[in-house]
Amino acid sequence: MKYGNTYLERIYARTKRVGDCLIWQGAKHKQGYGLIRHQFNGKDNMQGVHRVMAIECGDFDDIDFTDKYGVRVTHTCGNLLCCNPEHFEIKTHRQVMHNTYKTKSDLMGSFHPDKIKEILAEYEQRKDEVGIQTKLANKYGCACNTMGLIVKGITYKWIDKE
Repeated sequence: MKYGNTYLERIYARTKRVGDCLIWQGAKHKQGYGLIRHQFNGKDNMQGVHRVMAIECGDFDDIDFTDKYGVRVTHTCGNLLCCNPEHFEIKTHRQVMHNTYKTKSDLMGSFHPDKIKEILAEYEQRKDEVGIQTKLANKYGCACNTMGLIVKGITYKWIDKE
């Protein structure tokens, strides 16, 4: 682990130890993840605290964190506010979505394959309609950017679209 890192110092200052977990006490995303402002790859924006911890702690130096849609930092403890790098697993987006479907987890932005097929069919019929991605996001209860990733084929590539 790297020492003297201001991001790590900021994270540790805002956590509370509960059992083996380091629980984030700061800002939270509506999905339940902790948030912190972080500069990575030349950009300064809000990131999940667990992702920043994985990047900054140095335990995952061989991982390409620039692939926003490929690399996911997941929690083995199941606590979305946990910042303990010992509780992290690196997975692909595809692995996370397969696991979400397999365990029937109801995370925001995750859908059953049949629902994805329904969304894509409806999008194909209405793709020339103004604001269709926003309308579909509202209809299916997900964020607009999640719907955009679905209809552009960035997420759920593993689903047979026929």
